[in-house]
Amino acid sequence: MNKKIVFQFLVLTFALALASYGILSAFGMCGLTIANTPWLYVIFAIGGWSPPIASYIVLKKNNKVSGFKEWIGNIFAIRSPLRFYLLVILFVVISDVSHIIFTGFGEVQPWYMFLALLPMSFIAGGNEEMGWSYALRPELEKKFGFIISTVIFTIIWTLWHIPMFLPQEGRIETLSWFGILSWFGSYSLSCLGWSFALGAIRRITKSVWLCVLYHTIIGASYMTLYPNSKTLAGEILSTCLLILVSVTAVFIHTRKSKSSMV
Repeated sequence: MNKKIVFQFLVLTFALALASYGILSAFGMCGLTIANTPWLYVIFAIGGWSPPIASYIVLKKNNKVSGFKEWIGNIFAIRSPLRFYLLVILFVVISDVSHIIFTGFGEVQPWYMFLALLPMSFIAGGNEEMGWSYALRPELEKKFGFIISTVIFTIIWTLWHIPMFLPQEGRIETLSWFGILSWFGSYSLSCLGWSFALGAIRRITKSVWLCVLYHTIIGASYMTLYPNSKTLAGEILSTCLLILVSVTAVFIHTRKSKSSMV
C-alpha cells in the first residue's frame, strides 16, 4: 500500500468536503440556501466532487498519471467483456429486488425517468468512484485484503457522507437521538452493502468505469422505483445478499486466477 497516496487523498477529500459544507452551513445561518441562492450549488458540488478532484491531484502529484487526459482515459475505459457488465447488472438486481420485496415499488416513477435520472445520478454520486475506486480502494486492498479493506472503506465512506446531509436541510436537528441512531444505522448498512458490491466489481474487473456505472445505476433506480419507501428490513436483506454474493464472486475469481497461473 502506498501510504503517501492514501494519506494525501483522504486529507484532501475530507478537507474539500468539510470546507464546502461548512461554508454552506455558514450561509444557511444567514438565510442563504441552495433553494434561494442557486450559485451555492457550485460550493456544494465541490464537496460532492471532492473524491475525483483529490484523485486527480494526488495521482498526478505522485506521477501515477501524466495528466488529465490519461487520468480521465483510465477511468472511462468502457471496453470490458460482457460478463463484467452482467456482473454489474447482477448487483443492481440484487439491491433493487431485495428492497422491493419489503417495500413494494413505492411511488414508482415512469420507466423513462430512469434514463432521465442517469446523468443526475452520475453528477450526484457515480462520480465519487473516480476517486474512491481509482485512488483509494486498490491501495487499501494491497495491505488489508478484500473483506477488511471493504469494511475500512465503508467507515471512511459513511463518515464522508455525513456532512453532506447536514447543511441547510435540517434532517438531523429535527430528529430524536433514537431517530439519529436509526438513520445512521440504516445509512451505514446501505454503504456496507454497496461497498462490498463496488469492491467486488473493482477487484474482478479492474475497471473504474464499471464502478462508476454501478453507482450511477443504483442511484437512478432508487429514485425511480422506491424514492420514499426504503425500510430497515430491506436494507438488511440487501446488505446481506450483496456481501454474500460479493465475497463468493471474489473467492471464485481468486481461485480461477491462481489456477490459471499454475
